Amino acid sequence: MTNRRAKTFIYLSGLGLLITGIAKLTTITGDVKLLNELDPIVGLQFWMLLAVAGIVELIVGAQCFLSSNHLRSVLSIFTLSLTFLSYRIGLWFTGWTKPCSCLGDLTQAIGMTEQNADNIAKLMLGFFIIGSVMVLASRHPIQSMPAHKTT
Repeated sequence: MTNRRAKTFIYLSGLGLLITGIAKLTTITGDVKLLNELDPIVGLQFWMLLAVAGIVELIVGAQCFLSSNHLRSVLSIFTLSLTFLSYRIGLWFTGWTKPCSCLGDLTQAIGMTEQNADNIAKLMLGFFIIGSVMVLASRHPIQSMPAHKTT
């Protein structure tokens, strides 16, 4: 992957994270019944979880635009994405069937269904993970291991 493509991935990811971070933070100011329920994975009320996730997304999103260390930005995107993926897998194991409302009130404001918002969140997660792996693989090619010498 060229350096230009890697930068484009970082900027697109940063933009996506800034948008979703703002969406999460605006959601916690709303009057949604789910916000006061306990999250089945972490055990916090959903509004607290959304606040923490939103702040972290804003930090990583800003880093994508402000840091000259592209490797650190990609590693941050990758780590955050794996955290989100682990959380979604955990929800799946608990039998949680509600769509993720992680894009918050933003989707309701534009008339998007929760299921469509959940699908977009999954696509973004896939983009973050696959893009990160592609950038990391191109920066650090896998080399074959030297043959083991016996003494």
